[in-house]
Amino acid sequence: MKIVSYNIQYGIGLDGRYDVGRIADAVRGADVIALQEVTRNNPRNGDRDMVAEISEALPDYFAAYGSNFEVNVGSRLENGRAVTRTFQL
Repeated sequence: MKIVSYNIQYGIGLDGRYDVGRIADAVRGADVIALQEVTRNNPRNGDRDMVAEISEALPDYFAAYGSNFEVNVGSRLENGRAVTRTFQL
């Protein structure tokens, strides 16, 4: 079983670009993927729903998300963890 843990830093790479597809390409093939700094409505990455985008980019995986930080800044900003896996629990 291959397990990957990746702090995706709001989806922004070292080059300053937001790219969920690049993240998906880096982790695809693992049986379990644990992602940190997954956000919803964060102005740092254009208020994206990263949970939805990651699920779309990895359609063969089942996903679960847990927010560990929420604040209302006109809209509800969430920061949390996501776990995806190739098998259903």
